[in-house]
Amino acid sequence: MDGLTREDALDCVGPGWAKIINRLYDTLPKSTYVTQVKEKWGSLRFYIGSGSNRTFDLIRDAENESAATCEVCGEPGEIITTGWWKCRCPVCAKN
Repeated sequence: MDGLTREDALDCVGPGWAKIINRLYDTLPKSTYVTQVKEKWGSLRFYIGSGSNRTFDLIRDAENESAATCEVCGEPGEIITTGWWKCRCPVCAKN
């Protein structure tokens, strides 16, 4: 897998999404070229150079999972807005 390494990707977003990113890196074809990983509108965005429909399905599933996972702690969460859109659990939303 070329492009952003797993470690680079983990540094791009909060630690609560580490499990999602690690699972995605474990299941993507080794030839996948990851160009960018970020948070946008409260959920994970994972960009690649090209891939099969199956590859894009795996990415979509991970992005959807992140929209219900607190980016800070990894517990179940929801997207909230406080000027910025973030996915937070009730505890982390208070901080």
